[in-house]
Amino acid sequence: MATVQAVKTAQAQKQDITLKGSVELVNEYLYYAVNSILYMRGVYPADMFEDVQKYGMCICDAKDDQLKTYLMNVMKWTSDWMMQDVVTGIVLVILNPDTKDVMERWQFEVSCDKPLLDEDS
Repeated sequence: MATVQAVKTAQAQKQDITLKGSVELVNEYLYYAVNSILYMRGVYPADMFEDVQKYGMCICDAKDDQLKTYLMNVMKWTSDWMMQDVVTGIVLVILNPDTKDVMERWQFEVSCDKPLLDEDS
């Protein structure tokens, strides 16, 4: 009897992972990853970023309004593309401003399980 009750309780507490929820988590991760890369590589001046507490640690976030708006727009596009399952990866490329040579290339692969995509439709 106690085993049946424990199973019912576990089932009641179970939370489904939806495509939308997963996309939001992945998108948030990408946002902070891009911010950290831009800060750590000195792409923008350090005073355009601030430290924020997230995930139990201190990470970088854009505080410059124009940079933040730009990054939020890019994240909106990536979120839309992930929801439509039309993107397989996001690439951040850092170029030398004078020669346009690639200095660094960061690739984030994304994929969607087809059953999740079908369930959210």
